[in-house]
Amino acid sequence: MPKRADLSDTFCPVGRSAEILGDRAVLLILRDLFFGRRRFEAIAANTGLGPQLVSARLKLLVHEGVVERHVYQDRPLRHEYRLTAKGKDLFDVLYAMRNWAERWAYAPGETGGGPAMRYIHRACGADVGTAVVCPGCGEALHYGDLKGEPSAPLQAEQAARSGGWKPPPPPGGPPGVRNCSPLSAGGGGGSEQFMPFPACIAAGAGSAARRPSPD
Repeated sequence: MPKRADLSDTFCPVGRSAEILGDRAVLLILRDLFFGRRRFEAIAANTGLGPQLVSARLKLLVHEGVVERHVYQDRPLRHEYRLTAKGKDLFDVLYAMRNWAERWAYAPGETGGGPAMRYIHRACGADVGTAVVCPGCGEALHYGDLKGEPSAPLQAEQAARSGGWKPPPPPGGPPGVRNCSPLSAGGGGGSEQFMPFPACIAAGAGSAARRPSPD
């Protein structure tokens, strides 16, 4: 296999971005981080990527300042991964990829007659479609402004991938629910997600026994 060209020192901004983002595993991990999946086990299970690959790409994202590790458990020591300001700035990139896919990547009727994922503007309740400016109120759409409603085919895919696994409850929270509240960016100590699944479908699948943590 030919060696991949190193674009880390190119002066082309697209090439410089591709050095970090031109990897399917990186994009899938970023997607899950935006959806509020911060823990290694949930990311590995929901993306379907192998633990070694997830660990390597998370280390890359930490090294590049896109993600930070935060301790969530002392004994045994465990970390979760949170987007930095640099990472949150990639919202527009992933949102543009989603919008392109909604327009071009599905066969007619494949998603049940509507978008694979419908997005609602939190501020006014308008369905934004694939717009970058809310058609309801005219506000520009940014990180933290949207909540998601998956189509029936996507819900079924997420449920099949979840395998019945439930994340541990937060202190004082109901069993089996974590990082589900529709918080905006920077809202308290909960999820960093900008477009949560209803009822936390696909909040992460598999068990820690099947998906070992690198910590």
